[in-house]
Amino acid sequence: MNKKTASAKTAAAKTKTKANRQVKSYMFSTLFNNVKNIIELVNALLGTKYGADTPAEIATLKNVLACGPLNDLAIILEDTLLVLVEHQSSVNPNMAYRMLEYVVEIYKRRTAEEDLYSTVQVNLPRPVFVVLYNGTKKLPARELQRLSSAFSKALPAFADLGSLELTVTVINMNDPSNKNMIKTCKLLNEYSIFVSKLTRYRASTNSAAAAMNKAVDACIAQGVLADFLKKHRKELYMGTMLVKEWDWNMAVKVASRENFEKGLEKGMEKGMEKGMEKIVNLIEQGVSLGDIKKMMSKGRTPKRKPTPRNTR
Repeated sequence: MNKKTASAKTAAAKTKTKANRQVKSYMFSTLFNNVKNIIELVNALLGTKYGADTPAEIATLKNVLACGPLNDLAIILEDTLLVLVEHQSSVNPNMAYRMLEYVVEIYKRRTAEEDLYSTVQVNLPRPVFVVLYNGTKKLPARELQRLSSAFSKALPAFADLGSLELTVTVINMNDPSNKNMIKTCKLLNEYSIFVSKLTRYRASTNSAAAAMNKAVDACIAQGVLADFLKKHRKELYMGTMLVKEWDWNMAVKVASRENFEKGLEKGMEKGMEKGMEKIVNLIEQGVSLGDIKKMMSKGRTPKRKPTPRNTR
């Protein structure tokens, strides 16, 4: 195998992984985007019994540039428990560090109006860090990742001084011992079924969009996340197509160019949603991603293909 062929295969593998991750992460964060669903998820993961009326607030960080979640999920329950959940389909040894970034940013936002130099101690919700793993590599049912494992070796003189630690619980959703836990949360169970189907179809095709469509059709036929998949099918299709055939930075430019002013007035997220919807519509009307990219690189907004008129 020559270097060019090997490089192409490596790039294809990275594209496949990225497409899978994009769809799964979008689905996970969208499914659990309200307090009721998150509380059900927390009860399943931690074995708690929080009621649907438990005082709670969603604290998921938003990535302003891409108008999506910076982390998959965060919630504060009764002002005493902070749960940060990340969905992963590949092993990431840096999750403890990423969780540190998330929780510090959340704390900063919650204490922005407080005097951190006063004699009164601030009240911070106690953090719990969870990663849900559903990739193909074999992992224990549960394992801990420690931030301290990334530290350089401390000098003996510093051994008894203050230090920093953060632990993340990684739950392997593929392990048989976790199946009963997953089933206690209906959405999590159906989500895991979809992921399983997507992974199976993705292994047998080079087309991320084709694999996604097969998984969606199969789940709808079985009544698995049927309403959600019917409603969000366009977004899932767009996610796989853009990752496979288009540079994401260009997608952001296309989505934001026409709606930038509106985004400033009404909020970047709303403007981006309109821009992304236009991309989907153009794709459905037959405008190729290559044509859209070429036109945008020349500073022109892609035009829709004209609808053929009936002639007598």
